[in-house]
Amino acid sequence: MGVLDNHSISNFAIDGVSSSIIVNSGDNVLMGSPLSYTHTVSTSSSTFVKKCGVTVKMSGTCKVSFNLYGSLSDTISYGQIYVNGSPVGTLRSVTGTSGVTFTEDISIKSGDEIQLYMKAAVEGSAICSYFVLKTNEIIADFKEY
Repeated sequence: MGVLDNHSISNFAIDGVSSSIIVNSGDNVLMGSPLSYTHTVSTSSSTFVKKCGVTVKMSGTCKVSFNLYGSLSDTISYGQIYVNGSPVGTLRSVTGTSGVTFTEDISIKSGDEIQLYMKAAVEGSAICSYFVLKTNEIIADFKEY
């Protein structure tokens, strides 16, 4: 921790008084999942199961997107965004193996965990290959050297 004129400083705090970053929904990736068509999260459960999530360190509104599809042509896959274990997003569903990306704005507070809950109906598994949070603000820049 650094010192500024005999005051302690840390990320977003001076002498322990925190100031939260406020964000708005937008198209800049805040957090992109390591999920892809070769690395997915899935469930064959017929009841909702928490499959992935991220804890945010800012408040405001973010755009949450996820891609959902089934393992078989007649699998009905369900997905829903939760915050801290409570449903906040629209219940989404898709039938079959063609992926559909769903997007919605979610209100967040610093410390919230944004989660994706999933379930499958009929037979097979519900699969997610994409889970991303986006904001209007650019919080950090990537540099390649």
